[in-house]
Amino acid sequence: RQDKVYKEKIALEDMLVKAHFEAKFAWDKGATEKMMEPVMKLIRQAQWRWDFVAASHGASFHAPLECMRIIADGMNKASNARLELSRILADLGHNKPVELPDISTKEKAQAAIGLDMNKLKSEKKAWKETKLPEWLKKAEERQKQMPLPAKIM
Repeated sequence: RQDKVYKEKIALEDMLVKAHFEAKFAWDKGATEKMMEPVMKLIRQAQWRWDFVAASHGASFHAPLECMRIIADGMNKASNARLELSRILADLGHNKPVELPDISTKEKAQAAIGLDMNKLKSEKKAWKETKLPEWLKKAEERQKQMPLPAKIM
């Protein structure tokens, strides 16, 4: 059962990834807030369901049927979001499938969503060299002010 839950969770994840890219495409084509409001609500609801199952460690063992019910509900919402997106895109003059980027590797996925990993790594390094020592110093000073716990006899 756990394998089936995992398989369906990945299927929902795939639907959500497509819905997110299709939504971005719709925004880029000129979709308005009003047009996208129901789509974004459905994507958010489907995402919550995916998040719930993905974060519920052990749930697929202890409650596989409930996990599958939640995933199925998420798939329904993601499917409805994608259907509504296809209608919006048709209204905007686009009636072909949205070309999705290659996200088959971590690096390709990062590039597809516009993450500049070199910049992020550089910023992290700078933070570790400047801010982190400040935080650690403040923590050490704070700890010195705290009373030691009483000995347990």
